[in-house]
Amino acid sequence: MDEGRGLLVVFEGFDGAGKTTLIKKIIERFGDKYDFKYCKAVGSDNFFGKLAKKFTKTFLFIAELLYITFFHIKPALKRNKIVLQDRYDISVIAHISEKDIFNQCLFKIFKPFFLKPDLLFYITVDDEERAKRLKSMPYSRFHQILINKPELVKARKKRYEQEFHNRDNKMIIVDTSIILTERMLDIISEIIMREINEVNAQ
Repeated sequence: MDEGRGLLVVFEGFDGAGKTTLIKKIIERFGDKYDFKYCKAVGSDNFFGKLAKKFTKTFLFIAELLYITFFHIKPALKRNKIVLQDRYDISVIAHISEKDIFNQCLFKIFKPFFLKPDLLFYITVDDEERAKRLKSMPYSRFHQILINKPELVKARKKRYEQEFHNRDNKMIIVDTSIILTERMLDIISEIIMREINEVNAQ
């Protein structure tokens, strides 16, 4: 980790996998003990995120990531905060078709500006449970596409997994197909706390 002595913990995965729920539970349990900062990307509430949600252009999602990196994540790390990042660069590259050479090249140009996570969690869930969760959420055009086109989900999952296996981060896979039990939360939290202790010991 290059910035300060904070910690960057990234949670990646499909819509409906349980990323945000998991992060909120971690903050609820340990927020009074550790200095967390929650950040959301790929459809956040900043200017670029709102534009990206409306126009779904790759360059807007990249601009959103750059904005979050330089104006939220880096300053937080310099203040020794533990950044719990809800989606990051893998969420963008995994949605770019392998045939889309222009956006692939665009991403490669800006990739050096993105930070390497200290911990990378891949939150996954089986297709049936994902569809059930998406149906229970407020209406979203993109969620309807995921529900109605399982072949698209399969292709996107393949791209996610390719990206994860190409990274040399400390990566942990978490399947939330079953209810997120307290024991599962304990294990995830222990991993994060262990990393915090390692950083503090340096």
